[in-house]
Order: sequence, then structure tokens, then C-alpha cells
Amino acid sequence: MNPFFGQINRFVLTSILVPFFGTMAVAIFLLTTDQMLRLFNFVVNENGPISLVFMMLGNLMPEYVALSLPISFFIGILIAFRQLSLNSELEVITGNGVSLRNLLPPILAFGFILAAADVYIEGTIKPQSLYRYQQLGFMAQQHVFTSKLRPGEFLPLSDSQVLRFATIDKTGRQGKQVFFRTCDEGKPCTVITAKDGVFATARNKGHLVLHLKNGRQLVHLLDDEHPMFLDFDRLDIDIPLPALPAFRERADIGEEATNGEILKVLRDPGAKRTERFYNYRANLHGRIINALSFIALPFLAIAFGLTSKRRNSYGGIILGIGSLVLYLEVIQSATVWAKEATLSPWLGMWPVLGLFTLSSMVLFVYVSEIPGAQVLAPLRRVFFDCVNALKSYLIPLQRRRG
Repeated sequence: MNPFFGQINRFVLTSILVPFFGTMAVAIFLLTTDQMLRLFNFVVNENGPISLVFMMLGNLMPEYVALSLPISFFIGILIAFRQLSLNSELEVITGNGVSLRNLLPPILAFGFILAAADVYIEGTIKPQSLYRYQQLGFMAQQHVFTSKLRPGEFLPLSDSQVLRFATIDKTGRQGKQVFFRTCDEGKPCTVITAKDGVFATARNKGHLVLHLKNGRQLVHLLDDEHPMFLDFDRLDIDIPLPALPAFRERADIGEEATNGEILKVLRDPGAKRTERFYNYRANLHGRIINALSFIALPFLAIAFGLTSKRRNSYGGIILGIGSLVLYLEVIQSATVWAKEATLSPWLGMWPVLGLFTLSSMVLFVYVSEIPGAQVLAPLRRVFFDCVNALKSYLIPLQRRRG
């Protein structure tokens, strides 16, 4: 093998890696920033710790990496070959006997590596991280007892205890006009009202302490018809926290199931034709198709990336990214239909992959077989032919009216 080919392959891969990692960093940053704002709003409303936001974001990283891999790979190749075309470096490479087909093997090898990484992330890491993300959100809603307090509403603490605040601050720990009632079977009933109330942590992890100020306590003894009144300046009430309900098991939905768990369910005869079966099957087909898409992306990216100095337009970038986004949206819609058993994945998902791969290869063959060919050239010719035909029709019509 000519050592010049090895130098060219390293040069082309280096040209791809820079925009690849740059695009991935930007994509992950945008996704993280958008979700961070939502999580901050969620955690603040639930009176949870700020550290919970970063824990939840950390569990979303595998999903964001999986989302950004194909678009970053595509844009990396697209920008690299566009720069090679504009700088005349591609002409030098092809002038030394290296065709576009000779440049494909290292790019396809990189695509296979990304496809394997995507399979591992989608089938192993992402399902478990999504489950932990949902679990953290559930714990934030259930664990923060004070987040359940609403001004003017009665909150049952147990079968025998009720608590109410007329007003409460944003933290959910301090309020005014407090009403507390406890009435255990076989014990005196107690009603307490206070001007101010503040929650504090207790030594026992399963309890909170409610500090009451300037209030009155009413105790109704079982054998006494007349209740007892007691005014106080300060009174502490020990409130046991309710037990947290258990979170659901993982793999109840396809997105949280690993590839091994999905295959186990699909092989189970008892799971056939159930909602879970269709959900798992659609997810498995979607993961395989996403991985195979990495093989078609280089063909499409190279075809749309080639341009010329004389016609330095961004049409190839726009059409290329638009084609990829359209393809991903169609695959996503077909996956939803497959989950609902509306359409089989063999009919709704695989033909889309086949058409996308075939059209990408056809465009690549077109630009690789014809020197100086560009994907936009036929589109320009069709556009100008339509414009000229329209002019030839409108000009005589205008002359007749004149």
C-alpha cells in the first residue's frame, strides 16, 4: 500500500475529528442547559436540594451522548470535505490518484466504532441511567414532606393527625396561623392553634419537629365533657414522616430495558402480542437501525460536503442536515407506531433505513464518478429550467396585455 494513502487517511480523519468533537460539545451543552433550567425549576418547586439537579443531569448524559453521536459524525464529515473542497486540498488528493472511494475505508472504520459505542450506550448504559433519573425525580417528589403543604389546605399526616397552615413561605418550612389536630383511638383528642410555626430536623431521621409560637392547646379528655385549654408561648410537636412508597421496577418500559432483557422478553412465548412485547420489539429495532445508520452517513455527508470556490454556498450544508433530521424524525415516528402495534417495524422502519442508505450511496457514486460534480448542480439546473419556462410563459403574456 502506498504510504501516501496512510498520510492522507490520517489527514482526512484529523479534519473530521475537530468538527466532530466541536459539534458534540455544542450539542451536549445545549441539551444540558435546556434541561438544567427545567430541573432547577422542578427541584425548587419541590423544595429539594440543588445537588439533586446535577445528579439528575449526570444520569441524562448517556442519552445526550447517544443523541449527539450521529449528527456530530455527519456534520464532522460534511464540514471536513467542504473545507477540503474550498481549500483545493481535495483536488490535490484526487490529483495524486486517490479517489473518494479510497478515502472511505478509514471513515467507515470510524463509523463502525461509533456504531459499536452507540449500541453499548443505548443497550447497556442509557437504560440504567434513565431509570436512575426517574427514580431521583420520584424521590424528590416523595421525600420532601414540606413540599406537600399548601396554604389553606388540610394535610393528613396519618389516620389521626391533620395539619394546616393559612400561609406558608416558599421554602415550605415556615408559616402562620397553624392548625394541628391529633385524635388517637383510646386517647384524648388534642387541637392546637398557633400564630407561627417552623419546621426543624429532629435527631430521629424519620421525624420532624414543628416549633409553634404564641398559641393555644385544647385537650378533650375522654371522661370529661369540658375540654382543657392551655395557652403557650412555645410548644414543640414531634411529627413522624410518612413511609416512602417503593419506586417501580426497572424495565417496565422499553427505554429502560437493556438489550439482554429485551431479547429475553421477546423469546418468551407468554409475552407474545402484549403491549410490553410491542414496546420492547420497537425499541430493539430502533437501536439496531440507529447503529446501522452510521454506515450510511459518510456517503451522504461527502456528497453534500463537496462544493466549489466559484459557487461557495451553504445549500449543501442546509440540505444535508435537513435530510438527516427528516430521516431521524421519520424513524422516530415509525418507532412510535411500532410501539402502538399500528405498523410492523419491518414495514415502517427498515424500508426507511434502506431508502436512506440507497439514496446516500447513489449521491456518493454520482459525485465520485463525475469529476467536479456536485449534488446541488442538478437541483440548480431544475430550478433555472423552471424559472426560464416561467419567464417564457409570462413575457409573451405581458406583451399581449401591453
